Amino acid sequence: MIFYSLKECIIKQFRKCVFIFCNCTVDSRILLPLYFEIWAICSSPMSASVNMIGGNQRKKKNRKNRHEKLLETLEKAVLGGKQGSLDDLDAIAASDDIDEDSLLVPTTSERERAVVMDDSEERNSAWVDEDDLDKVNLLDQPARLVNKMHIRGETEFGGEAYSERLKRTFEKVTHTKTCPAWASNVKRKRRSSDNEESSEDEADVFVRSTGKCLGKTEVLLSKKLSCKRLRDLIFEEGKQKRNSFVHSVEFHRESQVLLVSKRGSEINLYQIDGKENNSLHRATFEQYTVDKAHFSADGGWIIVGSALYDHFYYFDMHAGKIVKVRPINGVTKSKENCEFLPSPDGKVIALFGRWGQIYVVSARTFELMWTLKLNDSVRSAAFSSDGSHLYTYSKDGNVYIWDMAMQNYFQKFPDSGCVSGLSIAISQNSNYLACGSSVGVVNLYSAESALQTAQPKLLKGISNLTTAADLLRFNGSSEILAMGSSKKPNALKLLHVQSKTVFENFPMSTCKLGNVKCVDFSPNGGYMCVGNNSGRAMLFRMLHYESY
Repeated sequence: MIFYSLKECIIKQFRKCVFIFCNCTVDSRILLPLYFEIWAICSSPMSASVNMIGGNQRKKKNRKNRHEKLLETLEKAVLGGKQGSLDDLDAIAASDDIDEDSLLVPTTSERERAVVMDDSEERNSAWVDEDDLDKVNLLDQPARLVNKMHIRGETEFGGEAYSERLKRTFEKVTHTKTCPAWASNVKRKRRSSDNEESSEDEADVFVRSTGKCLGKTEVLLSKKLSCKRLRDLIFEEGKQKRNSFVHSVEFHRESQVLLVSKRGSEINLYQIDGKENNSLHRATFEQYTVDKAHFSADGGWIIVGSALYDHFYYFDMHAGKIVKVRPINGVTKSKENCEFLPSPDGKVIALFGRWGQIYVVSARTFELMWTLKLNDSVRSAAFSSDGSHLYTYSKDGNVYIWDMAMQNYFQKFPDSGCVSGLSIAISQNSNYLACGSSVGVVNLYSAESALQTAQPKLLKGISNLTTAADLLRFNGSSEILAMGSSKKPNALKLLHVQSKTVFENFPMSTCKLGNVKCVDFSPNGGYMCVGNNSGRAMLFRMLHYESY
C-alpha cells in the first residue's frame, strides 16, 4: 500500500510539473528527459506491479529509492529544492483537473491587443430566428427525444425556457459561467498600444476592400478591364434601311466627334460627351451607296467610297457641302475590297486595286501618283504613325513593308502559320504589328524586328478567335488590341498588349454584340465604338482612361 501511494504522488507531481513547465523559464532540454522518464516508470509494468503484496522486498526498496531520486532531481531543476514542491502537493491532490485556459499565458503584444468589453454598447444580432420563440408540443414528440431532454410533467416546451436550458448545458460542458466572446451581444473594441480605441465594425468595413486605399495606376492592368456600356447611338431614320449593317465607325482626332456610316446613302456625326451623345449632322449622298467613310488627316473633311461606283464623294465639314470626285484615270478599283486609307501625314490616299495593285493618289488633287504591285490580291493595309511606311497584307499570307519615299517595298516576310491573310494593324507607337488570318489566329510581331529582318520576332500567337480574324485595331496608347470576327456573334476580344493576355470580362455576359463589322477607339482611349450587322453602334466608356 505504501508503494501505491507513492505512485499516486508521482502522477500528481508529474501533472504539476506539466503546469509549471508551461509557465516557467527553465530550459526545456533539462526538464523533458525527466518528464518522460517519470511517465515511463508510472506506465510501465514494473510500476503496475507495486500494487501487488509480497515479492522481493529488496527490489521494492531499490525501486522506491529510484523514484525518490528522480523526484528530487526534478524538484531541484524546477523549484530549486524539494521543500518548495512538497508545499503545494496537497493543493494539487485536492484538485483533480487543471484548467486548460490557465496553461495559456498571453504575451506582451497580445495583452496590448486585448479585447475590451464595453457594457455601454450592445450590438445587434446577425439574424433572428422567429421559430426560436415557438413552443413545441411534447405530446407529439417521440418519447426518446422527450426523455433525452429530461423534461418531466410538462406538455409544452420551448421559447425562453429552452434558451436558458441550452445556456446551462453549455456551461456544464465547458465548465465555465462566462459567455464566450463570439456569442456575446456586447460590442467589442480593440485597444492599441497607444491607447487609441476604434470600433471593430469600422475596422472591418475599412479592410473589406483596398479600393479606397490604392490610387489609380497609370499603367493598364491585365485580366480585368474597367469599362461600362453607354446608350447606343440613335440613328435618324432618313432614307437608310433600319436593318442595314454599320460598316464604318471612326473618332475624330481633335474634336469629340464620332463618324458612323451604315450601308446606304447617309453618314452620321455625333457629339460624344458620355451622357447624351446627341446627333450633330446627317449627310445624304443621292443615288450613291456608301461602303466606306474616313476622316481626312486634318479632320476637315470626310471622304466616302463605294464598291459599286468608281467615283468618290467628300463632305466638307466646315462649309457643310458635298463635293463629287470624278473617277481617277488609271485606277481600277477592287469590287471585293473597296477599302481606302488616308495617310496620317495627309499627303496621299491608298486605294486597293483588283489584281494586287495599290494606287497611291494625291489627297489634294485626287490624281494618281504611283502604283505598288503585290504578287496576290491585297486584303488589308495600314500606315505607320508618321506615314513613312505602308504595311500591306496579301491573300497568300505575305506581309510587304513599303517605303513611301522610295516608292518600293524593302521588306517582305510570310506570316507564321498563315493560310490566307485577312487583316493587319500597326500600333500608334510603332512597336507592334498584328496580323489576322482566316483560321482566327492573330500573330503579334515586333515592328522594329519586322523592319530589319525577313524573319521578325513573333511575340505571341493569339488563338482566342475561332473564326476568321478580319478585324484588328490598336487603341491610342497601344495598350489594347481589339480583335474581331464578323463571321460569329460576340466574336470580339480585347488583348492586353503588354502581358499578351485577353481581358476576361469582355465582352460582358449581358452585352450582345452581334456580328461585329467595325471598331474604333477615341484618341486618348476613353471611348470605344463597335458597329455590328444589325445596324447598331454600341458605345463603351473605358474607365481607365480619363479623357476622350
